[in-house]
Amino acid sequence: MSNLAKRIYWFLLPVAEPLFALRCCLQLIARSGLVAGLRMFRQLPPGPFRPIDEALRTDQHTLLALAAKHGPIFKCNWRGERVVMIVGFERALDAFQSCPHELRSTYKSTEHLFPNGHLRALHGDMHHHYRQIILRGLRSGLIPVHEAALRADVQRCFLKLHALHPSHNVNTLELINALRGLTTRMLLRVFLGIDPDSPKGKALRDGYDALTPGLAPAFGYQRQNPAFEHLIALVTTEVSRLQQDLQSIEVSVLQRLIAEQNLEPTTRGILVYMLETGRFDLYSLFRWMLYYLAKHPPAAHLITHAGSLRSSAGATAARAFVHETLRLNQSEAIQRRIDDDHQYAGYSIPSQSQLQVCLWETHKDPAVFAQPFEFNPSRFINATHSLDRFAPFGVDEHRCAAAEYVIDLARLFVEEAVASWSVAIFQDAAPVRGNYHWEPD
Repeated sequence: MSNLAKRIYWFLLPVAEPLFALRCCLQLIARSGLVAGLRMFRQLPPGPFRPIDEALRTDQHTLLALAAKHGPIFKCNWRGERVVMIVGFERALDAFQSCPHELRSTYKSTEHLFPNGHLRALHGDMHHHYRQIILRGLRSGLIPVHEAALRADVQRCFLKLHALHPSHNVNTLELINALRGLTTRMLLRVFLGIDPDSPKGKALRDGYDALTPGLAPAFGYQRQNPAFEHLIALVTTEVSRLQQDLQSIEVSVLQRLIAEQNLEPTTRGILVYMLETGRFDLYSLFRWMLYYLAKHPPAAHLITHAGSLRSSAGATAARAFVHETLRLNQSEAIQRRIDDDHQYAGYSIPSQSQLQVCLWETHKDPAVFAQPFEFNPSRFINATHSLDRFAPFGVDEHRCAAAEYVIDLARLFVEEAVASWSVAIFQDAAPVRGNYHWEPD
């Protein structure tokens, strides 16, 4: 932001709250008439009209504080938009089910890359159709096929980091690049069945790095993207090969989709783009897991002392570690936009409002998780938490299709980390807000 823009921002900030409130009121009056519009304005959920952008960038507890003050349903002014926040999974699911046909995803369009765009942006019958196809491709059974290679990928990543600085700390950029390389390799194996060290694998790795030259994906595309077209071409070539020689042993999501003859352009685009979003979400989770391994050595001991890492007890302890990381500091929010005026829980939710389900805040309910800000993986051992208590991947039909694969890949990662390596933090700092998630600094 330029100095002039900053001056204008700070000059307008003191009057932003009444101006935003006036804008909301006039919008409702213009759409619904004087009497109805004023009634809707008075029935808006409680909460501030002032901007909370700066608070959300600097304090992860902002929405928790607002929920404590105004209740589990409240409004705020975020990025100049009217956002209705919902804390509580049962409450959120009830809100979604009360207006299923008026809700749409706020996910940025990828229709310039492939027909209909990514699964996260679809809704209604089209979303249901493609989600079922992807879910069949993601049914269980692929991780064991690649487990030895996936574990080797993790060890390779740690060896690379160790080689960079055998006796010194690795900086954040080096860590992110190494973890992004790791998650790319893992997803190439499971989703496409391609060895990342083969010529095809190398071309695909280079293609994904060209698609995202920065640290985080650019989810909005305004035109065709040469890097994505190159990725589609590479995958299309692999599809042609597999159609001529489809193996009897299932080795990838791609192979399953070919066998079911479910690989038309939209499905192919969704699959290719899932690797892009998946590798970012996965390496972000891995960063938090390393952070908690360093901050809480007893959590690592819980895994190593549970028995052999190949045993069910060891796997259970590792999965508990993953779940607790997701609960405490990885999953954050779900956003939808409502296309029509709606009444819910006695409140008016005007058309074009954004609904946000606060995952991070809901997971801090002391009635569900005692001492909710304490990292304690044992709370997930020998305990089952239903979706109204623990829902890091979402609460409705848009729940992450690859949720179980995320858990399994993260489990392998933490098992290999505690088996052969120790992790330490050389300079601790509070988490910071990244492009899409809060991140360890």
